[in-house]
Amino acid sequence: MEDLPAKCVCGHNIGDGTHLLVCKRVNAGQIAAHDVAERTIGAELNSYGVVVRYEPRATHPSEKVRKRTDMELWFDGRSVAVDYTVPNTLILKQRAPGLKYSPLEVRTAAQNIKINKYANLARNNNHEFVPLVAESLGGLGGMAVKLFGEIARAQASTRHPVGHILRRLIDISQIAVQKGNFRRLQKAVAICSTVDPFSNLRVSRDHLRTLG
Repeated sequence: MEDLPAKCVCGHNIGDGTHLLVCKRVNAGQIAAHDVAERTIGAELNSYGVVVRYEPRATHPSEKVRKRTDMELWFDGRSVAVDYTVPNTLILKQRAPGLKYSPLEVRTAAQNIKINKYANLARNNNHEFVPLVAESLGGLGGMAVKLFGEIARAQASTRHPVGHILRRLIDISQIAVQKGNFRRLQKAVAICSTVDPFSNLRVSRDHLRTLG
């Protein structure tokens, strides 16, 4: 990829660009990417009649101590607390190059971490809890797919059949992750480049899907 700088600001060779998605020196946009993806998914759910309430992000240090999920969903007489997370397989590969991490293992581990953290909190507030895990290379966790399937069956109509809703929710979630990767990559290139970093940047979604 001729448009990428040769080296990151940390001194590491950039290569095919995967380093830019894991380096802490250039990855300042992860929270913003998370919030954009969360709102995109929430808007799609709302378009099918699901009532969505977003938890405001903690801004004061004292607020960050309190556990909070990202969204609360109401549909079909159910109230479900959802926490959205994007575990980064590329970081795990960088930390332990000799080990192989399958996206399925990464998603499952992230689901278990979120369940341990939030399940009791949700239960105490009379909510079910579902971790919405979208692994950094695009795959969704099994519990997220199951929840989307339940929503699709509950909210289906003549205009929006079950298969349409389920496919759209899965697609929207996976594309949101890739858009987040692309925005982070753009910002990282801007930091590492010295001249007009955006004018000739050509990184396709297909390339992002093949990273790692």
